[in-house]
Amino acid sequence: MGMKRKGQWGLLGSLMLMLAACSPVSKIDTEVLEPAGLAFPDDVYSVGYLIGEPHIKINTRTNARPDDVDARQQFWTGLMDVANTSPRFNPRSLSLVQPSSDTIPSDTLSWQLVERYTDSLNLDALAVMHRFLLTDSLKRELVLNYGASNYYFIYKVNALIKWRIYDPLQQEVFHGEKYEEQFVWESAAPEEREAIRGLVDLDQAFRLSSYWTGYDIGQTMFPYWVTESRSFFSGGSRNFREASDYVEQNRWQDAIDLWKKSFERPNEELAYRAAYNIAFALEMLGEIDQAIEWLNRAREIQYRKKAQEYLEILQQRKEKLDKLDEQMPI
Repeated sequence: MGMKRKGQWGLLGSLMLMLAACSPVSKIDTEVLEPAGLAFPDDVYSVGYLIGEPHIKINTRTNARPDDVDARQQFWTGLMDVANTSPRFNPRSLSLVQPSSDTIPSDTLSWQLVERYTDSLNLDALAVMHRFLLTDSLKRELVLNYGASNYYFIYKVNALIKWRIYDPLQQEVFHGEKYEEQFVWESAAPEEREAIRGLVDLDQAFRLSSYWTGYDIGQTMFPYWVTESRSFFSGGSRNFREASDYVEQNRWQDAIDLWKKSFERPNEELAYRAAYNIAFALEMLGEIDQAIEWLNRAREIQYRKKAQEYLEILQQRKEKLDKLDEQMPI
């Protein structure tokens, strides 16, 4: 990966104006890159994923067995849906590894076996799902609602995975954890049979649970995009109205130039709004330190809850950008 600059992982440029232009405050949605829960070593560019067939235990339906779950593939699909949009790895460098036997040791792999996998597939690291268990439960209640009774069912699939990532070159496990989550479906109806028929299909429940388990672990392994909202002052003067048009076109510097003209005028309210908006535009440009400086200027002019809340958001973004810099190889 080529040279990067601090803050370049902060925001994706596509924006959508959310409120009508006549409103003095408008909102936009923007894609923000969140740091992963772990940092791969900088020299790790290819990773294999050793996943055995998950153990599915059904406690709720007599003689029922899932027919078409393919939990291993569903898990991998969820994991790759995160990896495909993350800048950390080229998705082609991530591979699903076929186990050499039916069972994977429940606690740890020997370094001899790790190297057998990584050497044969030219991998820098091996992520192993040592234990992958899916088990279900069902709770039945009779609920009274305005004098009428309803049968209420809560169906859960509990997911448990113990996993580790092995670095064969350093012969160390640089990350390991236990993942636990519950996936819940509900059904309610006046008749018990009707409520039972409304329950999620067994295969679908385990497929979805496997997928979202992989997706969650993907967000632990890879930086990922989330949608967040930001607001700015779009009305009140000609400069603000024209700058709003620039916001729609992602012309951030042009918008900043107009807001700076309003900031230099003696009107305190316009100066506050201009300083706030400049901070907003600088965040969109990835200049978090400068954004914080301008927001502090706004707070010096007028102390308002809106500016204080935005300052806390920017400070959190700064911390996350520092983590992202640690997680992205130079």
